[in-house]
Amino acid sequence: MRNRGLGIRGRPYGLTLIETMLALIMLSLLIVGVLGLLGSLLVASTKSTDMTAGTFVGQYLFEKAKVDGPPTPEGGIVEGTEQILSHEEERPVNFRYRMEWTLVAERDSYFVHTTKAKNQFGADLYHVEVQVWWMVENPDDGRAEGGGRRTVTLERLISFSPDVE
Repeated sequence: MRNRGLGIRGRPYGLTLIETMLALIMLSLLIVGVLGLLGSLLVASTKSTDMTAGTFVGQYLFEKAKVDGPPTPEGGIVEGTEQILSHEEERPVNFRYRMEWTLVAERDSYFVHTTKAKNQFGADLYHVEVQVWWMVENPDDGRAEGGGRRTVTLERLISFSPDVE
């Protein structure tokens, strides 16, 4: 008569308790790894969204600067805050900015095209640097824990024609 409860080489069919526990531990490690990967992808997506929004704020400030002009004729510094609904629809993100104007050339100090006449009716030329930061208190703390860099710096030359009477 043959014993039906034993498998090959006299072992019982199925898994032992240790084999079952090892399989469950390996499965749980796999699940934790996948969840960690999904979490890091979510953080990267949020960071990318905020970086795009910060760049958008900087570009918007350049367009606004073309219309408003420098704070003083010599240049100067403008600071402020813009709020944008970036990744959470309920709470806007505060994007702080610092815009530094530096006068590069006054309108009568450079030549127009190839003529030897000074430019009397043209525009003053400014170097404008915009630094935008979010989720940190000042731009020097531009890195947040787990979130990477949270600042954007943009530069542009802007010509501005003051009102001449």
